[in-house]
Amino acid sequence: MVKGILKILVLPVLLVLVIAGMVMNIGIKAYCLASAIVLKILALCALIAVCTSQWQPLMIIGIMIAIGIVIAYGASFIMAQIEICRDSLCGYLRT
Repeated sequence: MVKGILKILVLPVLLVLVIAGMVMNIGIKAYCLASAIVLKILALCALIAVCTSQWQPLMIIGIMIAIGIVIAYGASFIMAQIEICRDSLCGYLRT
């Protein structure tokens, strides 16, 4: 009896996780498109900074690239956690 009630209560949580996963997936795809353009521009600026020996702007560009990588890693980590929770709840519903 209690297990049946818990399974009913898990359904809305599962629905929220599925919707959050879809939204994150769309967001990650949009971020990838935008960041690809930005990284190409930053790479060109870094090349110009190296050729003209402007080391301080090169350091700033490096920090900007590192921040972009950290954001991408954080988004992928959150997406992985959402998928793990969703899969474990689906497994609970199957039992």
